[in-house]
Amino acid sequence: MRRIASILLALSLFVSMLTAFSVTVSAEESKGFVYANGTHFYCDGEYFYIAGCNSYNLHRYGDGSNTASVEDICNKFMDQALIDQCMKEMADVGVNVVRTWAFSSDSWHGFESYDKDNGKWIYNEAEFMELDYVMYSAQKHGIKVILTLENYWEGLGGIDGKLNALGLESNAHAARTKYFTNETCKKWYKEYA
Repeated sequence: MRRIASILLALSLFVSMLTAFSVTVSAEESKGFVYANGTHFYCDGEYFYIAGCNSYNLHRYGDGSNTASVEDICNKFMDQALIDQCMKEMADVGVNVVRTWAFSSDSWHGFESYDKDNGKWIYNEAEFMELDYVMYSAQKHGIKVILTLENYWEGLGGIDGKLNALGLESNAHAARTKYFTNETCKKWYKEYA
């Protein structure tokens, strides 16, 4: 019984916090974007109800290696038909918001790789072109996108990759907290975003 009371108290505090924050957003600023006002989501001045899902690997559809020309990137590196099919299937079952990854420092379909000689991250333009296509396909199918720009866990490089690039300890909660206070990591995140 105490556990239920604690949960209800936490929930009521959360709702109270939401209602305390009221946002004034101009029509021009919010066009096409979802925003919160009090306890409701809005898009273009109308209530927006979310039916969402995760589809983490949209940025990995395609062979991930053919980058000799724009045509190779569009037809081999990425698989536009598979991205469109996935978006269509989501839209057909009523999904209107998808969360997907927009980060990776893996060698296959990676957005960035670390150049140890220069001490900086090199961006993979072909991967950003694929992300552009993911966004285009989502828009075409009436789906809003939540882009995740970094990963707390080991997968796809994540913050462990950033810590490792600096020669810092990673792979544990205590070590990962350094990412959030390290000035170089904060700089890299801002540059990437």
